Amino acid sequence: MGGSLGRRAGAAALAAALLAALVARPAVAGGTAQATGTAAVTSSTWSVIPTTSSSGTPSPGSVSIGFSHTLVLTTPPQYFYAANTGTRSLVRTSYEVDGIGGALLGNPTITLTACVGGTWNTGTNVCSGTPTAIGSFTAASPGPTDVAAAPTSSGSRLHIQAAVSNFGLLGSFTAVFSTMVTSSGAVRQLSGPLTTNA
Repeated sequence: MGGSLGRRAGAAALAAALLAALVARPAVAGGTAQATGTAAVTSSTWSVIPTTSSSGTPSPGSVSIGFSHTLVLTTPPQYFYAANTGTRSLVRTSYEVDGIGGALLGNPTITLTACVGGTWNTGTNVCSGTPTAIGSFTAASPGPTDVAAAPTSSGSRLHIQAAVSNFGLLGSFTAVFSTMVTSSGAVRQLSGPLTTNA
């Protein structure tokens, strides 16, 4: 009799110990858990600036280039660079051309073409890489135009040709070229995820 009671008491004690262990054990499968910790926060900048220089850090602003046309002579294609001066890589860039006009019986059009993977030979107007159309701009449609021609990596430059057409009889104007990563287009223009503080 005493032995039976002892065994039952021992079994009850073992069951109580197992139950206590299960209650104390953190839930894994089928449960939820909270964890706290710290994460490194990094900042980045995005900026693309037009410049006529092939090196150095350009100052923020735009590039102004004069175009003219007479009965026998038209300004040949002109060239500038879009420089990635930010810390982020880019997959797209916005371009805008203002100041187009000043022609007699014409509708001047500026056509921008990027030389992707190379540079333009400004003497022969030949691209050593892949000529890639950016777009055509007029007084009525100056942009900005968001395209996939961009100076991809930080510190890189994209060489761009600006050619004028449809000048009419004669005239002259100064085109103002702007390049930008717009705030509304940053998510699609930047390479990689964009995280902002809520």
